Amino acid sequence: MDVARKCEADRIGRWNCHSCKGSFNVLSKTVMQKTRIELQKWFMAIGLMVNARKSLSSCQLARDLSINQRSAWYMMERIRAAMAADEKQLLQGIVEAEQTYMGGKPRKWNRHSCPPHPPPQEQEGGTSKTPVIGAVERNGRVTARVADDLTGRGGLKFIQDNVSMESSLLITDEYRAYRAGRPLPDQVEVFCDTWTLDEATERSIRQMPVLMRESGVDDEVAEFWRLWMNALRNTQPRLLAYLAYMAERLLAMKHILRPSGSVYLHCDPEASHYIKVLMDSVFGHNNFQNEIVWRRTLSHDSADKWGPIHDTILFYSASSKFTWNRVHQPYNEGVAAQDIIFDIPPVGGNEDLGYDTRKPRRLLERIIEASTSVGDMVLEPFCGCATTLEAAHRLERKWIGIDMAIHAVKRVAVKRLDEKPRLVGRGCGLRD
Repeated sequence: MDVARKCEADRIGRWNCHSCKGSFNVLSKTVMQKTRIELQKWFMAIGLMVNARKSLSSCQLARDLSINQRSAWYMMERIRAAMAADEKQLLQGIVEAEQTYMGGKPRKWNRHSCPPHPPPQEQEGGTSKTPVIGAVERNGRVTARVADDLTGRGGLKFIQDNVSMESSLLITDEYRAYRAGRPLPDQVEVFCDTWTLDEATERSIRQMPVLMRESGVDDEVAEFWRLWMNALRNTQPRLLAYLAYMAERLLAMKHILRPSGSVYLHCDPEASHYIKVLMDSVFGHNNFQNEIVWRRTLSHDSADKWGPIHDTILFYSASSKFTWNRVHQPYNEGVAAQDIIFDIPPVGGNEDLGYDTRKPRRLLERIIEASTSVGDMVLEPFCGCATTLEAAHRLERKWIGIDMAIHAVKRVAVKRLDEKPRLVGRGCGLRD
């Protein structure tokens, strides 16, 4: 571009372009163009926004730069627009989506007070708040925007515009917008991570005493279950829905477990005591072997209680003649593995595939090695990212993996088994 300095009579620092005959300065085509805010404050604002550990409000920026809040908001809008990526990249992997309404208190339209004006668009709950929808990758990018509406059509359009339909697992609540217009089984596979006491769950709870008796559970235990469930129905309905879900699956596992077999169930301390009572009912208190404590993280700060750094693994056997192989802690040769596991760190690096309930392969290898022999079958009914299956294969055990999320089977598990043990495509049967 051929340029020439403007005459001295004009403002200092401006230049003319011989091609377009336009005038420009060093701020042209930047976020600082046509503003009276000092250049030094622009650079300070950019530095503060880039280095902020959390979000930075316009009020805080105004105080830091000694400017008014409206100017700070204006600067932040321009800087954010400049920082946005030119090419939109869809979110991939484990993606969580959520919706909300922002604004003041819900307002009801009074058609008699302001008849000339049309009523505002009422949202869920009869409010005129602003609907906002967003999605975030596990340990990755985030996107959010003001939504035109949060109906099924609007919610699905946001997901299609921002989430990769081919390489993502969408985790949401039970809001209807995520379910509307979603053909099964090959579109976005949604795993609902909340427990609700719906009609189907209530039906299974009523039938549970009958299922227990058919599975060989004592009548007294079945009656205890009925009374227990009635108590939880009004006090902790979500917990009741979770326990009913687990009870059905534990009863099914009891039927297929051989007399020398064992069951390991991983849960957090918030529900482990309930699950332990349930497993006592299904497998018998005499077949309880261990409550294993696994230190899943090194530290966790809590302002009002002890830092929660462990999970619980319950170990039950099918009978008194269960398989047991003495295993040792790798850093203490000769010392048998104990029921407090602190030498296996949490999942990290390439092993982290985004599942909150994931466990390190070393932990699962220790469990499989202790309770099975070479050639035995390992069943993982919640296989998720296939860590158990990989561990079983490395220890020369047969394995079966099941998961209700189609994505977990089609993409996460298959990808892991193909990249590491190279099982996919060599006679390994993986079905939806």
